[in-house]
Amino acid sequence: MRGTGDQQLVFVAGAQGVKAGRVGADGKWTEAEAPDAQFASVFGGSRSSDNFVFLTSRQQHAMLVAEPKASDWRSLPLPSRTAEVTSVALDPFNDERLYVGTLGEGIFIYEGKSEKYEAKKKVAEAAGTGTN
Repeated sequence: MRGTGDQQLVFVAGAQGVKAGRVGADGKWTEAEAPDAQFASVFGGSRSSDNFVFLTSRQQHAMLVAEPKASDWRSLPLPSRTAEVTSVALDPFNDERLYVGTLGEGIFIYEGKSEKYEAKKKVAEAAGTGTN
C-alpha cells in the first residue's frame, strides 16, 4: 500500500510486470500508473506511521522506492548487477539506513538518501525520435 495524496494504492508485481491501483467502494479495481519492470518484486516497510514501497526487478540495477513524503519514485543502487533482492528492512533508529537481503550475495546495508528516478524511454519511442 502506498499513500498518494488522499488515496491508497496497492502494488502487485510478478513475471508480467507491475500493476498498481485501488479498489473503490463499489469493489471495482481502478488502475493507476506503475513503473515498467518485468520479473519484479514488491516489498513494503514502515517507520512510525510512514509506509514505504520498494520495487525491484531482475532487469534493473536499482531498487525503486516510494517514499511517503515524495510523490514520485526514487531509486537506490543495488550492490551488484546480479543482486536479486529477497527482503528489505528499514532501520528503526536511523532514517537514512536500510537493510537489503539478497539471494546468495548477503545483506547490503544502504546508508544515505535515495536519488530521483528517471524512467528510461522505451526503445520504440526512442527509435521514432531520431532524424535521418
